[in-house]
Amino acid sequence: MNLCRNSQQAMLDADIPDRVKQLQVKAERVDSETHIRVCDTGPGIPEHVREKIFNAFEGSTKASGSGLGMAIVVELLKLMAEQF
Repeated sequence: MNLCRNSQQAMLDADIPDRVKQLQVKAERVDSETHIRVCDTGPGIPEHVREKIFNAFEGSTKASGSGLGMAIVVELLKLMAEQF
């Protein structure tokens, strides 16, 4: 949900005229793995942010952000992967 919320906020904040705002979440089972793909029509993640987006307190693209959102997403995915 955090990842989808981030996507939605980025699309709403982006000033991209005539672009349809769309968020897609797809899940697919491949052998013993589940692949989850999240795609949106937002502005994308700036290159300088991509390098550190999953690091706690470093990944925020907004001054008001804590930089914890994507770090938490990664940790939750790791914990879920350990269950299977």
